[in-house]
Amino acid sequence: MERLYRITGHTASPMFTLFKLLWIKQHRPEAWKRSARFLCYEDLMHLKLGLEPAMGHSLAGRTMMFDVVKHAWSDEVLSAAGLSVSRLARPLPSGAVVGTIPGEIAAKLALGEGILVVAGGHDQPCAALGAGIVKERRAMYATGTVECITPAFKAPVFSEALFRNNYCTYDGALPGMYSTVAYSLTGGNILKWFRDEFAGREQDIARSSGENVYEVLLRALPSKPTSLLVLPYFTPTGTPYFDSEATGAIIGLRFSTTRHRDDARIVGRGGL
Repeated sequence: MERLYRITGHTASPMFTLFKLLWIKQHRPEAWKRSARFLCYEDLMHLKLGLEPAMGHSLAGRTMMFDVVKHAWSDEVLSAAGLSVSRLARPLPSGAVVGTIPGEIAAKLALGEGILVVAGGHDQPCAALGAGIVKERRAMYATGTVECITPAFKAPVFSEALFRNNYCTYDGALPGMYSTVAYSLTGGNILKWFRDEFAGREQDIARSSGENVYEVLLRALPSKPTSLLVLPYFTPTGTPYFDSEATGAIIGLRFSTTRHRDDARIVGRGGL
């Protein structure tokens, strides 16, 4: 486990490409043998655009097959998995030119001639770059589907504490910089779950008024939270646990609890 961490900068989890490929190898051996390539979204898009597939370093780092120090696919990891490097995309720094979209494909997409495609990267490092995190000792806090903190480093950082708590080390979107991510996989997606399952009335109001349904919900919520406690494991956990079997919980419910109040106290943005 520690050897894998020192090469890839990541600790093992079913979310990473390596283990999904090993599942295919074990459970779909014919598909494993027949497949010429195994591609993620970025490199698959390149293939569809008529280009030799490539993958930004930070996205390659999330496969657990990439050496984050050498910036190349790890021969040791690929050998252990029985996978040839020829079946993977070219790793490139984020922003590096992948190629020019061929004229015929560009015409079908209503694009002009000479359109360059450049390598992208993993979502959080790209978002951190967009937020201006271009030097170390700074970090981005973001909430989208997941909730995540992404700091920046000048060099890869490996330590027992990071290893033990599943904090990775991999390339940032800015070449020469590194990142880690501290995250909960249950982030903004829990708001969508609440909207879809419990906010039918508010959705009707939003449709008739043309408002965003979340604005309708927020209007009923004053600022003070209640004693309700939500354990945010409606998906597998993120850092520091990497527990794919954990489940969520809402603790402190009473018959007096409503969508807007708990035990005669107002439910705010920190409550249910």
